Amino acid sequence: MALLLVIMMIAGVFIGQCAGQEGFELWDQVEQADQHHHQHHGIRLKSLRAQQAAPHSGPPNSSSFTCTGLKWGEDNMYGCPLCRTCRFDNVCFNHSSQDVQFYVGDGQLPLFYDAANGEAHYEFPPDFINTGHLSMSPSPMDWAPKAVAGSIPGGATFSDAPVVAYVSLNDAVFNFGHALFDFLFPVFNTLQLLDVYHPDFQLLLAKHQGNSPHLIELFIDPAEADRSMLPMISCRSVLTLDSLAAQKTQAGSSGQDNGGLTCFSSFVAGSGSLHTSLQRTRALPFREAAFSNLGIVEDKQRSTPRITMLKKKGKRVLENADSIMTHLKAKFPTADFETLQGETIATMSVKQQLEAMSRTDILITPCGGVGTVLTFLPVGATAIVMNYWHTTLQTSVQMERNYYWNLEYLDIQFFPVLAEDYELTTDRPKCEKGPDDPYLEGQGAFIACNVYVKNLQRLEDVVATALQRWTVQHNSS
Repeated sequence: MALLLVIMMIAGVFIGQCAGQEGFELWDQVEQADQHHHQHHGIRLKSLRAQQAAPHSGPPNSSSFTCTGLKWGEDNMYGCPLCRTCRFDNVCFNHSSQDVQFYVGDGQLPLFYDAANGEAHYEFPPDFINTGHLSMSPSPMDWAPKAVAGSIPGGATFSDAPVVAYVSLNDAVFNFGHALFDFLFPVFNTLQLLDVYHPDFQLLLAKHQGNSPHLIELFIDPAEADRSMLPMISCRSVLTLDSLAAQKTQAGSSGQDNGGLTCFSSFVAGSGSLHTSLQRTRALPFREAAFSNLGIVEDKQRSTPRITMLKKKGKRVLENADSIMTHLKAKFPTADFETLQGETIATMSVKQQLEAMSRTDILITPCGGVGTVLTFLPVGATAIVMNYWHTTLQTSVQMERNYYWNLEYLDIQFFPVLAEDYELTTDRPKCEKGPDDPYLEGQGAFIACNVYVKNLQRLEDVVATALQRWTVQHNSS
């Protein structure tokens, strides 16, 4: 599903399974720009390249681990159960038991002490880690490595992946936005938070969180490789425990009597609290990694601002999108304009979608999944996202506000949609939630309805302010 996987061994140093060396050269350029980004954006893309690039020359004596977030014993004290993210070094997957084995040597030292009562723990509690999404059911998805006496057996084979991310896929990956914010971002943030991100990391799926594991075929592992979102952060294909176990006769089995082992230099888990609606990490590094991994080079020398309209079909359509664009073109004749039709977006590769955003300075979009591609707008760009009128609360609200609040590098304007903006639409009352709908009180009647913006002056003013901001930014730079 992903890019062609190639193993490169140069002078005895593992290069990785990305397609050729071009991906690493581009990633090196990103790493070399760390200082620039730190100065101008306050971020640093973190890489495992120097730390974990070489294969093991022999088995280490034992395993080690480190965690960030809540300590064991604090889970019920601060309203965030299992908000813990951990990195386990030098562990092995047992093909027979499907346990991840953590080697404790003679076992005399406790693994950790309970933060609440000081109890010594010589084994990991079975619910030490949540591999799933914190805010989805069923939750938590309990997991822990198994403490094993002794050291890694001689002859054990280490995976050539510099680091493995062990994560549960969830049922939210049915559209682009949820796959992005509620799965890929948490995976990336886990690696970034622990300072071990590398584009050659291996995604290893834990037990599925929900009832629809087939949803992986939509955006994470689709039949069309260029429609997969995973290459934004990893150049390896998805791996499951079953497929890993099936590889025991190939590269990855030690041939031991215990059913064989595949060992990992670094194994991270605990992304449940790292989705985009909870801001524990910055969002910009994800965008930078996606552009680097997909080989997208941005044109930062453009002298004319571009205004792009996302024109979708289905639910929440902006019905007067064409007349809005005609109005804006008349008011701002020196700007470039582009309309992306829903049918066009549906046939675009992931790379093409990101490229379209990279050349956009002001985006006008309906709310909903299609608009979440605004994540890949240039730093400092403006996204004007249509709200919807909440009939129960009698106010204008934004559907994706909990995600967009934390995209710190963009100016995101939630455009107020009022009750009057439904007077001329063509899909009512069919689109409305009825009085017996269980979600009526929480979502209002119009959440799935089209919008017809009546007051174009308000929208014109928001665009004018965005253009003024663009001019100041570009003159300053």
